[in-house]
Amino acid sequence: MLDSADLNKTAVENDVAVLRCLADVYDMPEDGPTREVPELLRATSRTVSARLNSDYTFLLNHLPDLIPELTRAMLQSSGAYRCKIASMLVQAYRAADAIADKFGFLIYRVV
Repeated sequence: MLDSADLNKTAVENDVAVLRCLADVYDMPEDGPTREVPELLRATSRTVSARLNSDYTFLLNHLPDLIPELTRAMLQSSGAYRCKIASMLVQAYRAADAIADKFGFLIYRVV
């Protein structure tokens, strides 16, 4: 885990590589637990707040777990729940993109 003293371009580059790998396999998340929708909403809300407050340390520490969890939750749900979780997943990827943009990296590679 990074703390604010460790937040430098080299450390961020390694964490962005992890986020990039998540983007590469967005439709095949690794197995793991999935919290209930209200808990995911709270986690996503904290992520959005961290993005808006430029708390990159929080984001780098939480997005590698949150993105696969939201993906699993979305793939396991349907109807209105699926739409809500998809919206949360977009917010998580938006936070990942904010980190990459801040430090001059790309999350998504054009193939």
